[in-house]
Amino acid sequence: MPIHALILEKALLANASASLLSLAADDGSSGGFVGPSIAEFFPEPVLFVGTPFEMNRIMLIRVLVVIAIMVVVGLSVRRMKVVPGRWQSLI
Repeated sequence: MPIHALILEKALLANASASLLSLAADDGSSGGFVGPSIAEFFPEPVLFVGTPFEMNRIMLIRVLVVIAIMVVVGLSVRRMKVVPGRWQSLI
């Protein structure tokens, strides 16, 4: 192996290890990765607050996606054919 390749390899290894050490020493105050808090997994309710049916933003998105899927499938199966067309095959 040529000497310049060895020097480059050593420099890359030194740079990578220095980066890993700086990431390990990061306390999150300098814009590094900060993991989600437990509150982010349980957002505040926005609809029907205080009832057994209260919904947060995550549940609202789920309901909207289910409605969108039902509309697409419902529109797709209105005129089903024995030999499916492109759209029916896709669905």
